[in-house]
Amino acid sequence: MSDQIREWMTEREYFELPEMPHITELMDGELVMSPAATARHQRTVMAILKIFFRHVSHGTVTVAPCDVRLDVERVLQPDIFWVAPESQCREIDEKYWQGPPDLVIEVLSPSTASRDRGIKYEWYQQYGVREYWQVDPDARFVAVYVLRDGEFKHYGVFEMSDTFESPVLDNLKVDVGELLKTE
Repeated sequence: MSDQIREWMTEREYFELPEMPHITELMDGELVMSPAATARHQRTVMAILKIFFRHVSHGTVTVAPCDVRLDVERVLQPDIFWVAPESQCREIDEKYWQGPPDLVIEVLSPSTASRDRGIKYEWYQQYGVREYWQVDPDARFVAVYVLRDGEFKHYGVFEMSDTFESPVLDNLKVDVGELLKTE
């Protein structure tokens, strides 16, 4: 992780930082700043957002950088997250979101993939994210996990020619080819 800056700080210090254009997260009291996303990563995020804007008319979709406070030592910035109208996740003073979003989407990149598949997967499960997508724009697949009885269950790995239904988004049929369209 030599391509990231790390520093220890409190939650108060974290929320006193100035706005930054890159992903900055508080992970177990450690400030972790990642490099800017690649063009392919950003095109993937935009393709996913287009699907939301066309097909999801309820709830709130948000894109990084935007803070999601899980607890005093864990403030994350998922690439994309969605909050249902009846969600326990709430926007606080237009500054950050408190609690687990209903759907989290992480677009994997070389500098963040191990965290997205490891510790962030564990935290999203622990705090009650209902559905988690790991989108790999390089390998061209989406891994989907759904929370059942407090644990993520592997819902499936979907490739370019596949579709899947998102349980959290009222069984919205997601076309993976459209989601991974980056050209």
